[in-house]
Amino acid sequence: MQELVIIQEKQPITTSRKVAAKFQKEHSKVLRAIRELECSKEFNESNFGLVDYTDKKGEQRPEYTMTRDGFTLVAFSFTGKEAMKFKEEYIVAFNTMEKKVRYLGLPQSLPEALKLYAKELEQKQLLEEKIKADSPKLEYLNNVLSSKSTYTTTQVAKELDMTAIELNKYLKSQGIIFKQTGTWMLKRKYQGKEYAKSKTYTYKDSSGAVCSNMQMVWTEKGRKFIHSIVSIVKDG
Repeated sequence: MQELVIIQEKQPITTSRKVAAKFQKEHSKVLRAIRELECSKEFNESNFGLVDYTDKKGEQRPEYTMTRDGFTLVAFSFTGKEAMKFKEEYIVAFNTMEKKVRYLGLPQSLPEALKLYAKELEQKQLLEEKIKADSPKLEYLNNVLSSKSTYTTTQVAKELDMTAIELNKYLKSQGIIFKQTGTWMLKRKYQGKEYAKSKTYTYKDSSGAVCSNMQMVWTEKGRKFIHSIVSIVKDG
């Protein structure tokens, strides 16, 4: 039944040909029934539309489009068991189509369309204002995280009211760093996240010879990462 109802200009309608096919009547008789309806001019113009269609021979033929109210008037002029069954099914089909139209959320009139447009403009303006307000924060964050400044473990630990030994011990217990040949290094899981860098520093041994060694230092991004995980533990 629902395939007999179509959407035209956001309204469910049917046609005289579809009605004729369903009632197994000649189309000419359905056309005559519509023409002979004793309804007002206003009702006729609001619920029926005379249009042309192309038949199998390629010739133009007349047919009517009709609203639910127009169909109801025509259908009730037919009689018989099959006609009654059809009327009931068709009313259900029209109601289903109307629900689909409402579900689409499309504006059904100019005032509704203008209201929807105004709402979209308001949402767009609010979004632009939020982006503008957040821009300084985002710029600062981007500059901080891309900063070339680095921090030793001692410096980061001091900010957290810890010693470097305590911080290294904690990071090791969390599976973040490990010690290899006397140098602390990031575990594989955290490598490539730009949390730390390796710096080479020189020193003189007891004999006065100049030696070099590697030391892991934290980037601003790594510093913030450490602060975040330690803060969770302290807050907990």
